[in-house]
Amino acid sequence: MDEYRVGVDVGGTFTDCVVVSDSGATWAVKARTTPEDQSGGVLDSVVAAAQAVGLPDVGSLLAACRTFVHGSTVATNVMVTRRGARTALLTTRGHEDAIRIGRGRQRVAGLPESRVTHVTHHAKPRPLVAPTDVVGLRERIDADGTVLVALDEKQVRATFEALVDSGVEALAVCLLWSITNPVHERRVREIAAEVAPDLYISLSSEVAPVLGEYERTTSTVVNSYVGPAVARYLTSLEERLGRAGLRSSILYTQADGGLAAAESVIARPLSILDSGPAAGVLGVASLAAEMTRQNVLCADVGGTTFDVGVVNGGTAEQDAYPVVDQYELRLPKVLIKSIGAGGGSIAWTDGRGVLRVGPQSAGAVPGPACYGNGGTQPTVTDAYLALGHLDPETPLASGIRPDMAAARAALSTVLGPERATPEEAAAAIVRIAENQMADLLHRVTMERGLDPRDFTLAVYGGAGPLFGAAIANIIGIDTVHVVPHSGAFSALGMLQTDLTWTAEESFVARVPMDPARRTELGDRVSALREQVTGVLGRHGNATDVRLRTSVGVRFALQAHHLDVELPGEPGDDGFDELVRSAFVARYRQTYGRNSAYEPAPVEVVYVRVVGSVGGGRSGHGFGATTGESTAAAPGERCVHFPGHGFTPARILDGAALVEGTGFDGPAIVHGAGETTTVPPGWHAGYTAGQLVLTRCDGTTNGSVR
Repeated sequence: MDEYRVGVDVGGTFTDCVVVSDSGATWAVKARTTPEDQSGGVLDSVVAAAQAVGLPDVGSLLAACRTFVHGSTVATNVMVTRRGARTALLTTRGHEDAIRIGRGRQRVAGLPESRVTHVTHHAKPRPLVAPTDVVGLRERIDADGTVLVALDEKQVRATFEALVDSGVEALAVCLLWSITNPVHERRVREIAAEVAPDLYISLSSEVAPVLGEYERTTSTVVNSYVGPAVARYLTSLEERLGRAGLRSSILYTQADGGLAAAESVIARPLSILDSGPAAGVLGVASLAAEMTRQNVLCADVGGTTFDVGVVNGGTAEQDAYPVVDQYELRLPKVLIKSIGAGGGSIAWTDGRGVLRVGPQSAGAVPGPACYGNGGTQPTVTDAYLALGHLDPETPLASGIRPDMAAARAALSTVLGPERATPEEAAAAIVRIAENQMADLLHRVTMERGLDPRDFTLAVYGGAGPLFGAAIANIIGIDTVHVVPHSGAFSALGMLQTDLTWTAEESFVARVPMDPARRTELGDRVSALREQVTGVLGRHGNATDVRLRTSVGVRFALQAHHLDVELPGEPGDDGFDELVRSAFVARYRQTYGRNSAYEPAPVEVVYVRVVGSVGGGRSGHGFGATTGESTAAAPGERCVHFPGHGFTPARILDGAALVEGTGFDGPAIVHGAGETTTVPPGWHAGYTAGQLVLTRCDGTTNGSVR
């Protein structure tokens, strides 16, 4: 009997489930997301998957499940909605206002250039901790780890009692220089266990043990702010799936693209922010060798958001300075940039009558008007239906049959019949959404010194293949890859990742280092490797753990660093020059060919070890989807394209495409869970499970800005 691997990715509108059997057969299904309790949508998607596989019930699938991987938006939703736990911050006396003061760039952190240039748009983020819940403790440790003032344990106990009585649910502890000596932070936790054992607590020396008091504090506060909600969700999900028949442990995707067990995620819930999109980028990276270029822009268009990542030279780019809601954090994270634009984005007019699209979304409930679930506001999905890209006779995701009359009725309200017909309003909505997405792709390339014309575009998500060629036209890309199982690709990407654990600590030294500092660096590296191997060894064979050791390096006096893989061991001859050379090469790759000033001194700021062990993969699952097609029968219908109006377009069944199939646009390809638009002037070819679109007329609708 086959065993199965199951990946479930929760989105704002749909929850995707992918099942891969040991024989390589793959099934992909969708279910409505249940926002109030995501575990309901997770179980619904697994039930639908069991039906698709042909098993008698969901228990049969879960009992035969060898690996269950899950990506959740619980932590992200808590930050967006600000429904986190009431959190108190304990810090060293005299530093209570550090989190409120922040850094000078906090007012513009995470903002697009268009807002950075407008001073009137600058504002600090809403505080996660009320000023009255910040307490300064009597204690002091210096930069060398020496205890100058002992921890006042009597004050700590009294503080805990007062905080618990006032209704505090979580605690963040960030004491000065705890990264060199965490003894006081650990003692605070011991006292908390005695006085308030149910209080969720995070220590900065464990969450973000690196230099930067402000970033270390915000990371620890965010960890505690989202912690209780994440812990409740994981506990509920595991109980629910256990009752349904799951016997294997659930692994959770992390922001760095790796997997972690529940106990690790509950201790460090910060690690699952943006974890779903990260899995999609890692999936693209695993396919990059089969693409026309190894430089790939990843475009994930779901129902609620448009998420972008970058694969450079076949490797997913990491975000050295991740920002969430204008809070700068310190955690390993795949580079993901997002905007509120997707199939469910609502079209509306502002006070001046100007048409806008998003960031508000119709979400899973009620969804777009054409879903027939009570929605009345026009969305991007309604627009694509009115323009002929979607077929009213072909069921959408989760078996929804679109209602053309409802879509047209909603579209007629956004501008009014005196200003535009439903079709004209639809064309304007789609064009605005396309340009918003193209603008984000410009920001992750041009504003970071990268030329988008050097990249291939990979599109996925339920709406990604609809937009792919259009946004490629705008930014000057000539090749688009519609990846296998694109409608549920992030869920599939989760099954390509490994169980990972990251350990890091600050280590500041000028290069070249003196022998004593090199020896100290070697000792730190050995200790971190031992720590990582020990953690991962509890979940598998310690001898199978793969280790990647890196250091943060920067030119002296610079504020920003780059993560550079350690080019050798600290005791090796010529080690310092190897570090410098590796850093300069990485600097040029990141900022441009002539950007590095080589005579400038170089310094190391931290050391990091990332361990990984296979999460149970066997066969990548990128083959053809198993099951019956629900696509429209081949034929022809009129579809609206910019500059061409309504034009007869070929209609193809994606499930019927075979290796080597090729055709010119205009055409629409209906697949299982996604629809691909091939505009006039583009050619499509099916190869290695991917539909590859190539611009063949040599023109673009926009220019590289």
